This record gives sequence, structure tokens and C-alpha cells, in this order.
Amino acid sequence: MRLILSLPWLVSAELAARGGAHVLALRCRKVHGWLLLPITTWFAVAACGGGEPPEPPINQRFGYEGSAIVVQWDESDDAEFYKVYVADSPDPGCRLEAGEPSPCIEIGRDVPFGWFEDASEGRYNRERNFYWVVACNDSGCSEIDSANPALSPPGTPQNLSAALDGPSILVDWDPVPDATHYGNLLTCSHHNNCRLLVDVVHGETHTYTPPPPQPFGVRVTERTSDSLIVQWPAVHERYHGRYEFRLSACNEAGCSRPSVSAASAGLSYSYVGRYQVHRRSEQGQFELVESTATRTEYVDLDVRPDSVYFYKVQYCTDVECSAHSDETGGLSEAAGEVDVPAAPGGFRGEKIDVSGGGDDARVLWNATAGATWYEVFQDTDSTWPDAEISAPQTSYRDSSPNRGAFGTYLTTSYRVRACNKAGCSALTEFVTLD
Repeated sequence: MRLILSLPWLVSAELAARGGAHVLALRCRKVHGWLLLPITTWFAVAACGGGEPPEPPINQRFGYEGSAIVVQWDESDDAEFYKVYVADSPDPGCRLEAGEPSPCIEIGRDVPFGWFEDASEGRYNRERNFYWVVACNDSGCSEIDSANPALSPPGTPQNLSAALDGPSILVDWDPVPDATHYGNLLTCSHHNNCRLLVDVVHGETHTYTPPPPQPFGVRVTERTSDSLIVQWPAVHERYHGRYEFRLSACNEAGCSRPSVSAASAGLSYSYVGRYQVHRRSEQGQFELVESTATRTEYVDLDVRPDSVYFYKVQYCTDVECSAHSDETGGLSEAAGEVDVPAAPGGFRGEKIDVSGGGDDARVLWNATAGATWYEVFQDTDSTWPDAEISAPQTSYRDSSPNRGAFGTYLTTSYRVRACNKAGCSALTEFVTLD
């Protein structure tokens, strides 16, 4: 905002009356504007805060968050901006020589608020860092408290390890001096995908029970007028792989860089559980209908003719259950004789971009009256379908289209036909995806 008072008669009167008054242009950051006023030098100083720099910011501290170091402090009265300095040693501290910082360096200038993110990868990976913050206004900056850098977090936990402990995995580490607690315990796959296990840990151990594996590939494979059969692949009840854990030590300043467990390269873990099948009708809610220890099939005998039912499956241990599988649906056959359905209409396709790999393909079609399932064929082979899709689903995603070198997508063609207990329709025309 600019406020300009241009009053020639007032300026003349002031100059005549005071003889030595000055017309000063004052920029006061607090009001973010310019004041052009006929005032004495004394009034100019008073208008901009008395000519005193602000007090040094208190409670300076820093911690590691994500891939950066975050420096924080309590904001000072009358401060308009802050400067941040850093060094790799507390000795001889940080000071200004001829207006230049030494031996520290300035990394933040005109910082408007009480925090600053240091995104330097080199400092993030450095064992120790020391920060100082000063508060500034138009009259100057507070003194650097060279002997008292920002409060630092504890050191990184050492000897973080993981070992089997009955049905669980025991994670432990050495105590860290000055740590009030530990935080952000993560488990990470070999693809570096990490999952937060717990925000805060008190003590130097944590027991982790891996979640049960989630079933996938659930589908209706057979149908009559009074039954539907649901099947799915067995989950891997014995897991052998890499469990990597990460952990930070924390205090009132913040948290350290995370340590990484060293002894996690080959843990075998066995699940002991059962499958639970949930079902709903077309208008109903999901209800548990089956719990089985070993079977990967559910025969639903409580169905009505020409009716749609939906299913999802989860795998449960004595501790917890997995996430549900994707929902799948099935349509029972109609009672009595039926006609062979017509070929599906609206047959079309699209390529699906897959991050880090070759494209997949998806084909879609319109629902066909009387069809209880569909058969999808790839290219010219019409002997065996590449996929059987139970109604009411009307799409198929193909993760195995024609592939070239390095898994790149190659032109693939598809056809589909509609089926019920009376037989199958003719095949549609080809849909070709380049």
C-alpha cells in the first residue's frame, strides 16, 4: 500500500515555522508502505519503531523432516524479517566481520516467519550442523548469540536391528543420549516404499506384527440358477524377504535423521490364518458368509435365479485381518430354458499407461441381455479365451498384451463374445490397439 500526502501549503508552512524541518521519505516495513510527511528527524525515527533493532529470537531449534532440515524459532516483537546462518562446528561460533558472516555462512535472508527449510542435501547428510537466527527490522538486526546455536535434535539411533520373535518381529536399538522419545518408525520394502508403523516409541524396542497378505484375483468362475462359485489364488502364507526399518531419535528440538536397520536382509515370516468371504446382493450390504482355513473357493448356494451378487475376500490371522480384495460380481443363470445371447455391442478399447513399465490394454463393451459371462480373445486365436469375465462386469484389463524388447507394448487385437448356459454368441469384430 502507498500513502502519499502531497500538501504544498502544509510543507511551506512547516518549513517557514520550523526553518530546519525535513521532508523525509520513510519506508517502514511494519506498515509496508511509504510515508511522505513533513516531519522532523526525531519524529521520523519514532514513526519507524524508535530506531532499535528487535530482540534476538528465542527457542531456536531444528530437526530433520522428510529430506530437509527445518529450523524454527519464536518470532520476536518488532521483527520484520530474519536471517539464518549455519556452520559445521560450534567453534569458534558465528559472528559478523565487516558485515560478512564468519566462519558460518548465511543461508536464509528476508525470512518472513519463524521457520526456515534448509533443503541442502550436503548438510542433511552431514553428521552435525549448527544454526543461528537473528531478527531484523529497518533499524538493524539483533546480535548473533555465537555461543548458543539453535538447539539440535539427538544423534541418529545406532545398531538398529530386527529379528523374529515368535509370531512377530522385534526391532531394537541402542539408547540415544538426550533423546526424550523415538519417532517415525517405518518399515520399507526393497523398492523404498515405506509405511509408518508408529509415530512415537518410548523405550528402545518395538514389536511389529506384519499385516496379513491381501487376497487378489477374486472372481466368479461358475454359475447355475441356484448357485455361484467364487475362487481366488492362495495368498503367500510364508514370506521370505527384506524387512528394513527406519527410526529417528527425538527431543524438544526435533528429530534426528533416520537410521536404517542393518540386519534385515533375510527374514522369513509365516502367516497362520483363514479366509473370510463377504457377500452382498445387488441392493444389500456386505455380510460375512464364510470363514475357511485352507480353501480358496466359496460355493454360494443361497442365490436366486437371474440375480446379481457381489463378493470380496480378506485373509485373517489371530491378530488382524488384511484389507479386502477388490469387489467382484456374479450373475446367476435364469431358471428354465434361455436363448443364446447376441454378440456384445459397443466393443472398444484403450491403452493404459503403467508407471515404470510397458502399457497395459483394456477392452470394454455394453452389457448384453441374457449374458451371464463374457469370453475375451486376444489376436486371432479363438480356441481358448484369454479371459472369462462374469457378468455384470463388462471390461477386461490385459496385463499381458503383445510385448517387445524390454516389455514395450506391441499392437494387440481383441474380440469378445457373450455367453450363458445355452451357449455363446458370435465373436465381435476385432478392436486393435496400436
